[in-house]
Amino acid sequence: MKIKNCYGCGGCAAVCPSGAITLRGEVEIISEKCIKCGRCELLCPAGLITIKK
Repeated sequence: MKIKNCYGCGGCAAVCPSGAITLRGEVEIISEKCIKCGRCELLCPAGLITIKK
């Protein structure tokens, strides 16, 4: 899943315990690695990440 309109702060990738978030021009969440802990969702200053549990 790619996140559009990201500020590129990198906070989401920094708090992801499973390494499921990459920042290469845009943010991408690798679904297979995501453990749905919600840390990235809580940290995103723009509210662009929504984790469906």
